Amino acid sequence: MEVKVVISYSNGKTEQKEFKEAEAEQFIGYKLGDTFEGSMVGISGSLVITGGSDSDGFPMKKGVYGSRRVKLLLANGIGYNPEDDGIRKKKRVRGDTITEDIVQINTKVLSEPEVEAPVEKPEPEPQQEAPEEQESAPEEESTEE
Repeated sequence: MEVKVVISYSNGKTEQKEFKEAEAEQFIGYKLGDTFEGSMVGISGSLVITGGSDSDGFPMKKGVYGSRRVKLLLANGIGYNPEDDGIRKKKRVRGDTITEDIVQINTKVLSEPEVEAPVEKPEPEPQQEAPEEQESAPEEESTEE
């Protein structure tokens, strides 16, 4: 068994890691929406499973229970994106449970550990002497009648 795990970060970057045999079998039984520790894939934080596909390219769809492949009448969403409104089509999709047949698992990072940035000491700014202000007495308006 061989699995590719695609990890999407919140900043838009992605990375792909490949697992074989015993490492890949640790994912069997997870469902779409399940969370797991990032240490399983070698990163810190936690991950949520958002999708995947089997060896023939059929996508996993939430709501199709088990690991079976079924033909559904789809109007839009995972597995079918029509160009026009109102078009429905029968498409084959995979269930929401990870089995030996799944070859790609899409994940999203839920919580990244807070990395403490090195604290930089601010450099003292050179003090500029302000020009001396001359105090002037407020002018009084005289009222002559």
